[in-house]
Amino acid sequence: MSRPDLSIVIINYRMAHLLRPCLASVFACQEPPRYEVILVNKPSDDGAEKLAGEFHTLRIITYPRFGISIMRNAGILQAQGRHILTLDADTEVRPGALKALVDFMDTHPDTGVAGGKTLHKDGSMEFSCKRFYTPLTILSRRTPIGAWFPNNRWERRHLMMDEDHNTPLVCDWVAGACFCVRREAFEQAGLFDESFYFGFEDVDFCYRAKKAGWQVRYVPNAVIIHHVQRKSLGFNHLSWEHLKSGLRFWWKHYVRGGGE
Repeated sequence: MSRPDLSIVIINYRMAHLLRPCLASVFACQEPPRYEVILVNKPSDDGAEKLAGEFHTLRIITYPRFGISIMRNAGILQAQGRHILTLDADTEVRPGALKALVDFMDTHPDTGVAGGKTLHKDGSMEFSCKRFYTPLTILSRRTPIGAWFPNNRWERRHLMMDEDHNTPLVCDWVAGACFCVRREAFEQAGLFDESFYFGFEDVDFCYRAKKAGWQVRYVPNAVIIHHVQRKSLGFNHLSWEHLKSGLRFWWKHYVRGGGE
């Protein structure tokens, strides 16, 4: 049997109430491409294991500890597809999105990573294609500083807010909520860096993929809804972990690595 066009990897910890509609939207896609769905689940009391009874071809991998990179890697290592798509558990795939991503990857062989258009549940843009962080954007994203200075010029540049998001765009990185990677890009650049516990694993991978010669692109006709249940909203210990990941990225690539 030939390998699937797409392996969809979703990680879960205590989000089964949102995971069910996510899976339903994926399995409702009847058109090509051929795909498989892998759920990497950290056991909890949310009952996610029971979803295998509703979605019969769903593969569930039980993983003992939480971490975005390490859980995604566990799924990727089991994936058989030509391309691998990471989806957040709090997303819903719109009709045609999977086909749009695979078609784009197949017609743009220099693209190592592609991301879709993510919308909030009210239909507003999430701005999922971005430029690399600078020290000012690291400090202004999801911190009190950003709340004090909304819509500042550093954030507008970072989020590419002045670009036309209805057309394909070349960008520095795309958000991991909808993150399609060519298998060869993983083979060349490596998997997600597991030292990034919560956040910046997507930024780091795109940085490495671009250094390896791959393009990163935004695909506007691959639309998903993102309910954004991240516990980093508001400033708490996971927000602190996100900030630490940002500083780790800066140290890894721009201080220790010399930057560009």
